[in-house]
Amino acid sequence: MLGKRLGPWTVTARLGRGGMGAVWLAVDALTGAPAAIKVLAENLSADPALVKRFELEQQIVGNLDHPRIVRGRSSLQSEKGLHYFVMDFVPGANLARVLRALGRLTPAEAIHVSLQVCDALGFAHGQGIVHRD
Repeated sequence: MLGKRLGPWTVTARLGRGGMGAVWLAVDALTGAPAAIKVLAENLSADPALVKRFELEQQIVGNLDHPRIVRGRSSLQSEKGLHYFVMDFVPGANLARVLRALGRLTPAEAIHVSLQVCDALGFAHGQGIVHRD
């Protein structure tokens, strides 16, 4: 995926990987603005049920408006059948990376992070959404 063009975005780095695919950092060729692009794994793209689930995830993310939930922008399919959706890029380290660097959080730090996660999950649950991870 590195260097690949997806619409106006050029993929520059992999941010993470999950059960349905990977999330990539990309840069808009016109504006230079960064975006996170979630790409459905190619081997899953042949399964209409998984494609539908992936598209539903994009719709859900696109409709959740909360300061602790990343905003989805658009869902697209490339000319080669690659399914992906674009999200705002939020810079910073993920919790796993922070824990590797620090070893552990102080109780106050753990409470602070937990409250933010609970705030976002509570909002999503209030919208009828249950996060599977």
